[in-house]
Amino acid sequence: MIRKAKYKDFKDIQKIFEEGFTDEYKQRDIDIVQRIKKWQQIYPIIKLLATFNNPYQYLFNVHVYEDDEEKKVVGFIQTSARSKDCTRWHIENIAVLPNQRGKGIAKKLINYIFDEYINKGVNRFTLEVDINNTPAIKLYESLGFRKYTTIHYYKLLAKNLPEFKTDIISIPKGFRKYKDSDAEKCLELYTSSTPSSIRIVDQKTLKDFQNNTIEKVSKCLKEITRKSCDLSFVVEKDDKIIASLEIVAQYRQLPHVIRLLVHPGYEDLNEQLLLYSFNILNKYPQRTVLIAASEHQKGKINTLEKLKLKKISSDYLMVKDNFQLVKLSDTISDVVKDNGNLKPIFLNKEYAIRKNS
Repeated sequence: MIRKAKYKDFKDIQKIFEEGFTDEYKQRDIDIVQRIKKWQQIYPIIKLLATFNNPYQYLFNVHVYEDDEEKKVVGFIQTSARSKDCTRWHIENIAVLPNQRGKGIAKKLINYIFDEYINKGVNRFTLEVDINNTPAIKLYESLGFRKYTTIHYYKLLAKNLPEFKTDIISIPKGFRKYKDSDAEKCLELYTSSTPSSIRIVDQKTLKDFQNNTIEKVSKCLKEITRKSCDLSFVVEKDDKIIASLEIVAQYRQLPHVIRLLVHPGYEDLNEQLLLYSFNILNKYPQRTVLIAASEHQKGKINTLEKLKLKKISSDYLMVKDNFQLVKLSDTISDVVKDNGNLKPIFLNKEYAIRKNS
């Protein structure tokens, strides 16, 4: 039986995380078991947040697979909305106890999510998988997922962060704090810096670059309670934003995070902005620093390697589209439809239309 996770399931979920994800999260200096315990502590708040639209509505959106005979949770799937209009959903985690693998439980969990959300206006589902996890990749491909890009994760150890501390901070011309009015220009930066094959999956709109009231209040509360500090900057030139930088500094036992996007024509900004970020983070508690770089961000990757950050993993980003294939013959009126649900659409000499359009 597959159902929504309940408070009583936390112990089983923790066990599955320990057996399936502990090493992966350790690479990023994240104590996943401790995080689950915190989720358990604030479970009443999580249930409340899940009842209305807010940035934390899907903080712990978990479904479990319960063995019918033993009434024991042996697998789970965790998902979240990755677009503000909830048309793209991401599979955050999926795991099955080692002694229960090979029974098709992971496949059932994924198909359950398809069935659960397909009628809620969801256009596509995405997930990440380590490029070396061949069995998982084969499973996802058998369910209709396709690879659309690769993302590399790098980290700077906390003990090495002081090496980048300096009394003189160099910043590029046009560097300033992010303003609410920058959202449209940041969308333009994203569009001009990201391949269309990724943009069609991300489905980013202006809303994704705007902070609503709840998000603003949340950031303020985190800073006031000394949980984290979220710093956002842009670099502007000729009335265009050519780079955006977000530094999430943690007071808690979590890694610092740097999100950096630079227009391809200004690759030299990668090093300058990263060095600025490292210097700023020296003002906060020493934590590991995490940075992600997509395969098309060559300048960013070259800079991370030049600065000798350690690559901890490379993941395929995979997508399954809620599209339906249609094959067109020589005459437009003669259309033969392939009624299979949720199939990849990028095939030669074929056209795709959205299902139910």
